[in-house]
This record gives sequence, structure tokens and C-alpha cells, in this order.
Amino acid sequence: MVGERRNRAVVTAQLHMVAEVRLHMVVAETNRMDSPAARRRDNRSPVDNQTLNTERESEREREEKILQSESRNGDAGELLVYI
Repeated sequence: MVGERRNRAVVTAQLHMVAEVRLHMVVAETNRMDSPAARRRDNRSPVDNQTLNTERESEREREEKILQSESRNGDAGELLVYI
């Protein structure tokens, strides 16, 4: 009984760590994309920039959906247990 609760707590902690690491990865990627070097690189036609911004937004939305589904399903915690 105590072992099961401890295992559940470990899995929960691992899930939170994975979610936090993924969040930091998303933030780092966002900061990289918004850096001055990226802005200089993106000095293209407005159509190209609009396409690039749309791609960035869809990537961010995908990452958010992944994080939400992992936190709901517990997939990341289970994955860490098996590794």
C-alpha cells in the first residue's frame, strides 16, 4: 500500500518534471525565434513573414496540445517508469 503511493508520487513528480522541461524547451525556442538574429533573417517579403508566423503559431499550438494531453493522460510519467 505504501509502496503503491510512493510509486504514484514518483510518477507524478516525473510527469511534472517532463512537463516543466518541455515548457522550458518551448520558451527557449520562442526566445530563439524572437531574437534579433532571427528577425534579421526574417527580413523577407510580408507574405513570407506571414507564412512563417503562421507556422510558428501552429507549432506553439501543437506543443501546447502535446503538453495538455500528456498531463491528462499521464503518458510521459508512464514512459519514464518504463525507461
